[in-house]
Amino acid sequence: STVYSDAYLVKTDGLGVMQWSKTFGGVKNDVVHSVQQTTDSGYIMCGATSSFGNGLDDVYLIKTDVNGIEQWSQTFGGSNYDQGWSVQQTTDGGYIICGQTNSYGPGGDNIYLIKTDGAGVASWSKTFGGNSRDVSHAVQETTDGGYIICGRTKSFGNGESDLYLIKTDATGYVTSTNAIPLNTDKGELQKITNYLGQETKPVKNIPLL
Repeated sequence: STVYSDAYLVKTDGLGVMQWSKTFGGVKNDVVHSVQQTTDSGYIMCGATSSFGNGLDDVYLIKTDVNGIEQWSQTFGGSNYDQGWSVQQTTDGGYIICGQTNSYGPGGDNIYLIKTDGAGVASWSKTFGGNSRDVSHAVQETTDGGYIICGRTKSFGNGESDLYLIKTDATGYVTSTNAIPLNTDKGELQKITNYLGQETKPVKNIPLL
């Protein structure tokens, strides 16, 4: 028989001793990739679900209270494979999610950015990328109220897969992008950028005396 997985949330004390654990999901595969404690001491998680939603996989957003009891969940996506990789609570009390979508955009996979209100209801969503595979792994709200997204691109840049940095405004419109080549043989970072995505030279350590 087929074995499916559930999303798994574990709370420990400061020594790593488990205090409680919870599972979330339905009758098919459900996973989470990111969790953050929220301002009300609860938790927000995002991942992917094939139990709920519209498609083969949908972005799965789950909110719990301080004890891990589910308060609500939401799904986002289309008829194909979509998943969330990172979630952060925003200063307005809502959430920003990044991931990848096979349902929307020009490529096989595109970066998927979703902004929700405090109840997880989508306020807007955006896709980024080209005709090849582009995915995002992390998102963070910036001090100007916009968002910075980090991922990988096969559509842009110089190599088979380049580091992809995208800066947006508060409504998800792109203000700058940068594809940063990666040395896949040595794994060395090839470029350092400023907040506009422009290349800068690293400052070496300068002695204080």
